Amino acid sequence: MGTYRCDILVVGAGPAGSSAARAAASRGLDVLVVERRETIGVPVQCAEFIPAPLLGVIGLARDFVVQSVRGMKTILPDGGTEHMRAPGFMIRRDLFDQALARAAEEEGARVLASTRVLRLEEGEVVVRSKGEAEEERVAPRVIIGADGPCSTVGRWIGSENLNLIPAVQWRVPLASPIEHTEVHFHEDFYGGYGWLFPGGREANVGLGRKQRNKHDERIGKVLERFVSRLAEEGKVEPRPLRTTAGWIPAEPARKVTEGKVLLVGEPRAFGIDRDVVVEDPFRTPLLAELVRSSAEPADVADALYDLGVTHLLWNAQEAKRIAGAEGRSAFLECDDNESQERLDRFLSEFTRTVESGAWWEISELTPR
Repeated sequence: MGTYRCDILVVGAGPAGSSAARAAASRGLDVLVVERRETIGVPVQCAEFIPAPLLGVIGLARDFVVQSVRGMKTILPDGGTEHMRAPGFMIRRDLFDQALARAAEEEGARVLASTRVLRLEEGEVVVRSKGEAEEERVAPRVIIGADGPCSTVGRWIGSENLNLIPAVQWRVPLASPIEHTEVHFHEDFYGGYGWLFPGGREANVGLGRKQRNKHDERIGKVLERFVSRLAEEGKVEPRPLRTTAGWIPAEPARKVTEGKVLLVGEPRAFGIDRDVVVEDPFRTPLLAELVRSSAEPADVADALYDLGVTHLLWNAQEAKRIAGAEGRSAFLECDDNESQERLDRFLSEFTRTVESGAWWEISELTPR
């Protein structure tokens, strides 16, 4: 096991991480950036809007710009509308992230994709790249955590964000082009809001909201109804081209620095999480399919990581309802003993509970 020494280790190659790496490298510091995704910026989990002044500050070519936006409309619960001048640009977030990472590399930073941070040991960070059996160690003078609100680096300094609001988004066709963004407040969006952000011939339509109680309607159904209302208003076509999901932190970071660790971007602020994809095994068959088709529990974990899944959302009430409807004693009940043993080992060896309530639980996948 080798040890790589550098001035700064940046965890996460999103806009905040790559910008920090670019700035540090431009001042002659030895910077290493590690990003868990194989392709930076993919999958996209963002409404994809940036304010106009930002484009001038970052000093990049505009290859990622889709369209300009003149302002923002706020639609209130009573139907009233407020208009605000808010010039900006709708972008391709994947291309934007990749352009910032290239800019950091041009300044001298080293960027490693498909590389995960595993743990912090005596001031050194243990990492492993995809396809590599051996772990490696990085000994930085400074660690910058830019790895989303569910930040591994944040957890190292006791700044784990546990108050999270679920958010879902559809990419849908626009009925006609528009030059403004929309933010919607509605009784359906308890403790949150909805949005419509145009991007050429398509738009990102989504919402984030708190759950009132355990009997509350599923957020996916609320989004379907929201899109239907927008379709009735002649704004969009009610057919999803792509679906994404994430988390909106509902509290500020408990701390942003400790010792040689600094949190930047989404780990310390509000925003849709760009790094956490939640797989709900009670609403989709992915986990069951992987268990049936995999030889070992570790293969299940690797397949989920490759698909960008980092957390599992367990909804006990929904599981009980579905299991009962299908005549089973438990939802995660396999057809054969071998698959059941593989599933039980996967849950025991490769997941850990990070947050739970009376009827739900969020488990994090742990690297093998």
